[in-house]
Amino acid sequence: MRNLTVILLALLCVSCFLITDWNIELWEQKIENSNYSICKFDAWGGRDSHVSGMKLINSAEGFKQSDVMSGHQISYLTSIPSKHKIDGVFRNRIGAREKPFPKIKNAKINIKSYEDFNTVNTKCLYKGYQFKSFKENRNSIIFYSNESVFVDGKDYDEISIPKGNIYIMTDKTNAIVKRITCEEVKFVKDSVTGEVRVCIDTKYFDPINEIKLSEFTDYGIYKPVK
Repeated sequence: MRNLTVILLALLCVSCFLITDWNIELWEQKIENSNYSICKFDAWGGRDSHVSGMKLINSAEGFKQSDVMSGHQISYLTSIPSKHKIDGVFRNRIGAREKPFPKIKNAKINIKSYEDFNTVNTKCLYKGYQFKSFKENRNSIIFYSNESVFVDGKDYDEISIPKGNIYIMTDKTNAIVKRITCEEVKFVKDSVTGEVRVCIDTKYFDPINEIKLSEFTDYGIYKPVK
């Protein structure tokens, strides 16, 4: 009887991930002059199953339903990816099922694993702003006239965000920008163990005036795929 119970429980756990129809939210960052893209995905299936991750794909083939269960070992980029190199970090998680990041011909892949820095620190905070205008250059996006959405927040005339982990959210038409979320990787040294860990400094920007998705380039930015 005990063996039967164990088998039934195992089958139940496995069945949660035997889903053939996922509801997927997807962002794609195209790698310049390359056939590859890096995708960030959030997928929901039956029995409240939720899977999220990152995956390198062939841009021409696109992201498929089966890709949900075969993400790659990368959590964030640490520089803008190119056909010559991809630098990033992978946040270690117990029982992570991600596959090793694949090799690309003539490209140097540098993905390092780190544990999370869980203690609250001033390097990694969560902030939100409303902004009036922006300027995009090769390496960053600069937001102007930033008003904090938090009561105790501080306003800034100008905030510059490095490209790499910038995600654009749009309306249902996928034409009008509703929010821009920026995640910057910070490396923190544990004062007790001396071990270097990672934390993520997160800022989001909501436009006051209408901005179209087409006003942004594909370089160094994750755009939604609808």
